[in-house]
Amino acid sequence: MAHGRGLAGLVTDAPRTGSGALRLIGDGEQRWTWVHVDDLARLYELAVTHEAPIGRVIGSDGSPTTVRELAEAAAGGAGVGVAPERADATRERLGAAFADALLLDQAALGAKARSIGWAPEHTSILEEVEREASAA
Repeated sequence: MAHGRGLAGLVTDAPRTGSGALRLIGDGEQRWTWVHVDDLARLYELAVTHEAPIGRVIGSDGSPTTVRELAEAAAGGAGVGVAPERADATRERLGAAFADALLLDQAALGAKARSIGWAPEHTSILEEVEREASAA
């Protein structure tokens, strides 16, 4: 999450309910694949300097995490809970096409990236979010 919040900010800075709970994107059970921006930059460098074309590569910290887990990590530091949101309410809030992409279960491990010698240094979005939440 360093250098900005990226998609994590949609969860950690989500609107809150009247009781202060963070709104989830949908029910929050969908998994998202994460990669730190610095790790991704190293992967791009490896991919473009690789001796042979390698095609599509997915950068992943190897720990697909549910939106709910991410929100709970953020809310835990603030002492508030999380609240699921109906998919149609998420679509209304974020726009249908974007919401539909975020509602997908998008787990990937990044095996091809590792096969060219890449390994992420940052491997836990939850630890980063918890650290940020406790510092706030």
